[in-house]
Amino acid sequence: MNDNNEYYAEKMRRLLENKESRESIKLDDSRKTASQNISGLPEEIEEDFSFDEKSERERPKNYEEKRAQVKEAEAQARAESKNRKYSKKEMTISACLIIATIILAIFCVYNIFFVVRSISVEGNERYTTEQILASANINVGDRLYSFSSRIAEEDIKMYCPNVKDIKVKRTPPGKIVVTVEEEEAYYYADFYGEIRAMTKDLRVLGGISEAEASDLIKIKMPEVSRAVAGETVVFKDGECKYVYEVALAAAESALVNRLGTVDLRNQNDVSVTCDGKYILKFKEYKDSAAKLKIASKVLEDELFNNDNKATIDLSELSSTGVVIDNQLEVD
Repeated sequence: MNDNNEYYAEKMRRLLENKESRESIKLDDSRKTASQNISGLPEEIEEDFSFDEKSERERPKNYEEKRAQVKEAEAQARAESKNRKYSKKEMTISACLIIATIILAIFCVYNIFFVVRSISVEGNERYTTEQILASANINVGDRLYSFSSRIAEEDIKMYCPNVKDIKVKRTPPGKIVVTVEEEEAYYYADFYGEIRAMTKDLRVLGGISEAEASDLIKIKMPEVSRAVAGETVVFKDGECKYVYEVALAAAESALVNRLGTVDLRNQNDVSVTCDGKYILKFKEYKDSAAKLKIASKVLEDELFNNDNKATIDLSELSSTGVVIDNQLEVD
C-alpha cells in the first residue's frame, strides 16, 4: 500500500512541476502536431491521468434526451433501409393493380354503354335500308366498335353495286349513320343473257328489267371477257380505250336524254342514234365530244321539225352532211 501511495504522490508532484510546460505547448501550423509531450510524463502515466480526468467529467444535463434522439434516429434509418428493399416490388404490384382496375372499368363501360341502339340510312333510293344493313352485317345490339367501317363499306359496295360511295359514321354511345351515294345508270347491255345497267365510265351495276332498260342508252361493245358487278367492263381485245372515251362523251353531251343506241363495236365505224329517227355517223371515234356538240346544233334546224328520218355525217368536223331517208332503219 505504501508503494502505491508513493507512486501516486510522485505522479502528482511531477504533474505540478510540469504545469508551466503544459501551458507553453505550441502547435506546428503546417503539420498540426504538438511540439512536445503535453506533460513530459511517460505515455502510460499520461494515459492513466487522461482516463481519470475523463471519467471524472460531468455529463450534460440533456444527455439522456439526446441519447434517446440518437437511438430513435438509428431505428428510423433501419426502418427506411428495410422499406427501400421492398419499395420496387410494391410499386410494381401497385402499378399492375391500377392498370388491371382501369382495364376492367373500360371493359365494363364499353359493354354497358357502347352498344348500337339505332341505325339510320340516308341517300338510298334503289336499295332499301334493310338491304344496305344486311350487306354491311350491322345490327342493333352489336358493340359499337365491334366491326370495321372500311370492311362494312366494301361489303355494301359488293352486294349493292349501284352504290357509288358510302360512309359509315359512329356516334357514341350507340348511334350509327350510313350515308349512301348511289351511282347514276346511263347505259345497259346484255351480259350472258342478263341485262345489266352501267355507269358513264362503264362500271357494271345490278341487273335490271326491260322496262327499266327503256330509260337508258343501249350500248354495243366489242366482245367482253369480264363483266362483274361493281367493276368496270373488261374486253377480250385489250383495253379498248376508245370505248370508254366515246361512252363518257355521249353521257356528258347535251343530247344524252335523246340518245337511243351507241354502237362501239368498231372504232372506225362509230355511230349513235338520236330521237329514234336520226343516225349520227362518226366514222372514226376521235373528237367524239366535238362531233356530238355539232350534232346538237344541227338538230336545232327547222329541217328536223318533222318526222323525216335522216343520216347526219359527222366524220369531218369542217363540214356536216345530212341525208333524208324515210326508209332508214333506226335501232
